[in-house]
Amino acid sequence: MPGRAALLLPDIALSECLFGAIVRDTRGASLTDRERTNYFPASPLVTVTWVIEGETRMADEGCDATHARQAKALPPVTLAGPRTGPFVSWNPGPVFAISIGFYPDAWVRLTGTEPESIVDRTVADVPSAITGLLHPDGSMTAAHMWDGFQSALLPHWSEARGEGAQSRYRSRLSDWSRALVVRSLMSGPGRTVRAVQRRLKRWSGQSRRALDFFSRIERMHELAVRQDETNPADLALEAGYSDQSHMGRMVRKATGFSPVQLNELVKRDEAFWCYRLLGERF
Repeated sequence: MPGRAALLLPDIALSECLFGAIVRDTRGASLTDRERTNYFPASPLVTVTWVIEGETRMADEGCDATHARQAKALPPVTLAGPRTGPFVSWNPGPVFAISIGFYPDAWVRLTGTEPESIVDRTVADVPSAITGLLHPDGSMTAAHMWDGFQSALLPHWSEARGEGAQSRYRSRLSDWSRALVVRSLMSGPGRTVRAVQRRLKRWSGQSRRALDFFSRIERMHELAVRQDETNPADLALEAGYSDQSHMGRMVRKATGFSPVQLNELVKRDEAFWCYRLLGERF
């Protein structure tokens, strides 16, 4: 029996703050050591993970599953910054975990800490203001814990955003990226390219080029899910790449695999459950 996984989306009022939550529950599942590996793509999000039951080990960088198996166990609660490349983790046994993805600029507003210092890092120093909002319990459903977390977070987010601010529903990284670029253009002194880039770095830990990279990968993934028979060359152009080779290089940068390899692995490999979940958004 395969492990269970779920993608939990935020309420509209929190969609400018939270990308969503990913749940992994392998309790009672019959998995090989290989199937307990977890592959993840590059991501611009700030992520807090609670390992409610079990243990997780993570490779320092890249998709080296052997290194992940040999690593030390992570603490039960961890904070991960934006990831410029793919990464992999491994569970030596059954696990029940929930990871909550925050948009980086929302993280700055909520905690006062900038994401640039934790890019490509996983640390145990998670603000208590965030950890205190989730009450992990192995006997509860993840959906129940997610609802409780959102209810507890909403007043903090309303205060952080400012009185009278209007919520705008976001369901995609590209929506967030465009809004952040506009905000960086309109906020603070200085409208030069350098000033705008500094604000983007401060709020997201990313450059404008990096934000475009994530937006195009998302668009490509969406098109691939919705238009399964699309010619790769046409898919590349529609997703915003110069050609098919350009798309292939960017997919490998984000995932560690070529588009052909990735498609096959997502279809048949238990370790690529996260990629299948992300496809459900479309």
